[in-house]
Amino acid sequence: MLFITYRAWGTDAKPFFQIMVQSPAEHLRAVQAAYVEKYGYSMKKAVEKELSGYAEEGVLFLLGIKLGQPEETL
Repeated sequence: MLFITYRAWGTDAKPFFQIMVQSPAEHLRAVQAAYVEKYGYSMKKAVEKELSGYAEEGVLFLLGIKLGQPEETL
């Protein structure tokens, strides 16, 4: 579910928001490590590649909070 859901007219940000809000920080850190191992880049990079505008900003903000890192260090 974490790998972004595609639709005919763009990317669906809802799965990212759901995971960011519902997952405990420890789980999200484990997912981040597994994501990097599987795809070769961070969830931040995935968000930057697939989202834009307020959706991108919102997901990056939540990701930074959950990973305990300011957005600019993700």
